[in-house]
Amino acid sequence: MTKKNILVMASLDTKGEAVELLSEYIRTRGHNPIILDLSMMKEPKIKPDISSVEVAIAGGGSEADTRGETGERVKRQDILTKGAVKIISNMLDEGKIDGLIGIGGATNTVVASNVCRSLPFGFPKLILSSTAGMGKYNYIGRSDVALFATIVDTDSMNLLLKNSILRAAYMICAAVESEARPISMEINEVKKTGTRVIAMTQLNSAGCCSHIIDILAEKGNYTVITFHGTGVGDSAMEELIDAGASFDAILDICIAGLSEYIMGGNRAAIPTRLEAAGKKGIPQIITPCSLDMISCGPLSRKDKGDSLWESRRLKDRKLWVMDELRVQAKVSPEEAIEIAKAVASKLNQAKAAVKFLVPWKGWHTADREGESLYEPQINRLLIDTLRKEADPRVIEIKEYDLYLNTHEFASVIVDTLEEVLGKS
Repeated sequence: MTKKNILVMASLDTKGEAVELLSEYIRTRGHNPIILDLSMMKEPKIKPDISSVEVAIAGGGSEADTRGETGERVKRQDILTKGAVKIISNMLDEGKIDGLIGIGGATNTVVASNVCRSLPFGFPKLILSSTAGMGKYNYIGRSDVALFATIVDTDSMNLLLKNSILRAAYMICAAVESEARPISMEINEVKKTGTRVIAMTQLNSAGCCSHIIDILAEKGNYTVITFHGTGVGDSAMEELIDAGASFDAILDICIAGLSEYIMGGNRAAIPTRLEAAGKKGIPQIITPCSLDMISCGPLSRKDKGDSLWESRRLKDRKLWVMDELRVQAKVSPEEAIEIAKAVASKLNQAKAAVKFLVPWKGWHTADREGESLYEPQINRLLIDTLRKEADPRVIEIKEYDLYLNTHEFASVIVDTLEEVLGKS
């Protein structure tokens, strides 16, 4: 087995004993720990390979930023985060590390999570944290970092912490031993075989996605990577494309992350949604699935003076209540116009083909005659506005007398995909 370098990151003034034990377990597995110190208050309890002073300087600070009173902690934390990101990114580029593990309470976990989110998808990264279960912190964001809850505090050694450290050490060792590579490398290796790599967004209300996967599987020369269009998965797709993931095409079945961002819904994506593929010159096949609704659950919000429900008067609209948590409201005519203009503005900048396919018999599960959100006049207004605002040299809008969640419409999507990829 090849020895791997695993970067271990923590404040050694408070977590020295835990880091020492973790490093010992990593060596026992035949790997080499590289210790990076994030101490902000006192001298470290053990000697690091990369001192907090080096980290501070890399972050634009000085030695003074590694020691001080609690009141200056936020400033020092920002400096050390920037320094750690810079140092670790350089080490990764130079092939000097194969994985990363951080240990922390709230502060160290925040720093470690910010560092992990800066690293590529597929690079092994794990955080051992006593605050992993605190709902007010979104440590993971849109990254593939693994978060391990210690339950107990990480400052003082005890039987439960030792148990957690041992398991975490074996987890990160197993991850680096797996030979997993960043996603851009994985995609390029697959493409060398002549296989097309396609990114696709999907939701449970978009049943056509399963048909698309089945059709492409039968063809045998496609790999489909699906992203849940809930604001997190579709945003992650955007960021992967920005970072160099060279997909052959994007089947953006569910672009509602953009409309949710505009309206303040639960599935809001990042502000740059619908931009990355266009900038990179990747062809896009798009549908309006779920573009006509706002995710606004849980249902209990409607009677609590909730700002979204009150400002957009959602009580007065058609609602699709899947359960207490999953509640969707139909967009208003004014919102439909705003959404269409935003979509056109983004897609007009694309440097490759954009095909916008509209199935008029329904855009999702609740958008059929007799269903909860069926208001075809609003859908028509949205598409008419899109057609008016779209640059026809870039965006081709095609309309079909089909329902989105059918094999027939999935076949249309696949035929369009092969058209833009130059296949017969």
